[in-house]
Amino acid sequence: MSKKELITNFLKSNPHSSSTEIFEGANLGISYATVRRELSKLVDNGVIMVSGKVKASRYGISPIANLLQTINIGDYFQKEIDEREINNSYNSEIIPTIPSVLSIIIPIQNYF
Repeated sequence: MSKKELITNFLKSNPHSSSTEIFEGANLGISYATVRRELSKLVDNGVIMVSGKVKASRYGISPIANLLQTINIGDYFQKEIDEREINNSYNSEIIPTIPSVLSIIIPIQNYF
């Protein structure tokens, strides 16, 4: 699994994590500086989003990236219905980002 995949998988189960929490919790086997560079690339590509500044920065999966991620249908249907991750409502956070969607679809598709 790539560094990017390990980071995004960690953020899926630990949203709103700091770079230090990602570094310590994702077991990437890389330096803290490399984690910061990878986070920066993921933010630039629209895969993750950052809130806060400097030491207060928190990272999470972008709503658009969640929408465009690849789903393994076999794995999805092997899970019990109660264990499946589903959306119970429409994600209204996506609407304001629609003008920028076209500019990030290609980088996200290349990522996944």
